[in-house]
Amino acid sequence: MSFNLRKLEPDDYDKGFFECLAYLTKSPKIPYEQFTNILENYPGVTYVIEDETKNIIVASGSLVIEHNLFEKLSHIENIVTHIDYRGQGHAKTIINALIKEAGELKVDLYCDEKNQILYQKLGFEVTAETFQLYL
Repeated sequence: MSFNLRKLEPDDYDKGFFECLAYLTKSPKIPYEQFTNILENYPGVTYVIEDETKNIIVASGSLVIEHNLFEKLSHIENIVTHIDYRGQGHAKTIINALIKEAGELKVDLYCDEKNQILYQKLGFEVTAETFQLYL
């Protein structure tokens, strides 16, 4: 197998990007035009790993960059690996690419408690609880 780490591209719409993302969260396949509009205006970057022998996306992760009044904030989100490709280091590869892309002193990452071990192995520390309000 041949794998390629790269940034998300419009052609990934038909390479199983949404099917891969569905292993993490509900991921309805949105219209292509909406996908390309989000991609063009995304406040950060999404990396994918493509299985070039099958032309499918097997892993993905995003870095959201936001600016407040005095600093730039970076958040890693939506780290997912297709179930058939887990245990091969793809999540680690994507996370390291996102950290390099951030170039910051601090990168936040929010995850379920069951996934904390992976991120701790990569140097992340559990710091504080976050609060969420679902509307």
